[in-house]
Amino acid sequence: MNRRKAFLALSLLLRMASGLASLLLLARGLGPTDYGFVVTIFAYGAIAALLTDFGAPIRLLRDVGAEPQRAGELVAMCLRIKTALLLVASVILAIALLWLRPGLPALEAGVLLYASILVLSYGDVALVGLRAQGHAGLEAGVVLAGTLAFVAALALTAFSGDMLLVAAAILAARLIQAVLAFLMLRLLVRLGPCLKWSTRNELRAGSGLALDTVLTALSGQIDLVLVSSVLGFEASGLYQVAARTAAYALLPSQVLANAYTPMLSRLHREAGNAASLERQMRFEFVLYGAGLGALVAMVMPLLAPWLFGPAFDAPAALWIGFGAWVFARFAIGALGIALVARRAVRARLVGQGLGLVVILGGFVFVAPVWGILAAPWVMVAATLATATIYAIALSGDQATTSSRWRMTA
Repeated sequence: MNRRKAFLALSLLLRMASGLASLLLLARGLGPTDYGFVVTIFAYGAIAALLTDFGAPIRLLRDVGAEPQRAGELVAMCLRIKTALLLVASVILAIALLWLRPGLPALEAGVLLYASILVLSYGDVALVGLRAQGHAGLEAGVVLAGTLAFVAALALTAFSGDMLLVAAAILAARLIQAVLAFLMLRLLVRLGPCLKWSTRNELRAGSGLALDTVLTALSGQIDLVLVSSVLGFEASGLYQVAARTAAYALLPSQVLANAYTPMLSRLHREAGNAASLERQMRFEFVLYGAGLGALVAMVMPLLAPWLFGPAFDAPAALWIGFGAWVFARFAIGALGIALVARRAVRARLVGQGLGLVVILGGFVFVAPVWGILAAPWVMVAATLATATIYAIALSGDQATTSSRWRMTA
């Protein structure tokens, strides 16, 4: 367990380095307005990537963790679903571009940035397949190579003033990581067919976790899109620097989630003692959330102008709000993982749906009045609404967990 956590933490640190390099170099090189445009494209692309995943990361962690011998079959199934949905998404994107007719440089750069996110999301499916089987060390090696390629690409192009060159460099770096991920996976498992004419039955079987992923993606990305729509690109650039910094503070929750989800799934499947492991998990999440939330709230108001430049000197109240959001997200994270391990997907859907309603209502009615200072508190309110549903579901779910596993075995 500790060895796995160590490698997962290393992968996390490397991803944080990649993200921070993107944040620092692009923000300084582009300024608030152009940076707001780039990260808005990233937000749209991230939503599309998560939609086409159709719940793959959660599904692989849960099912490969419970049945490691089916890893190749399960990864191939997730890739088939992703490819089918990606074809549909590409048609929709092409229609949207024909209708909007953006200028040529912006169009080309936007398409390349969007493609880089989708390429990386394919590689991430392979990395989750490695992680679910306990090969966190191999994952860390792939992420290290990808991070070095990404940082080098940004360092060479971020200050060139050529958005198309920056986008092409990012796409090339992401291709390197994705190819390495699949090469490592193929050394360990025999993949089933990754292309199939009909995926209707597979789509139906994974619809619950897919809808959960959709709601999670919207809850985590829709604020970035709404801020740019309601307040403009300049305010969006300022807000998104704070939001992305807070998102990096949340990354340790992924280490904990990736370590605990397969183990809890196996214990629930085998009717083991999952309760004590859940208690340990909740304590760790709260502890990390309190520390990292305080760090965001107290340290970033001092560091932000120095790190990102005077144009990104956000009010301290904005950072305090994001610190509270980091703590709330950590606290709810343990509850969500417990529900995944127990296969209580319906409760996650209700909780995520309620949170999304709060986000939409808050940004439509509150943000236009109070500006970006209200935005992180809207996210806190949405997180608390979701946490309430999760806590209610967990209080009455334990008795049905073993029967649910028997039905789905």
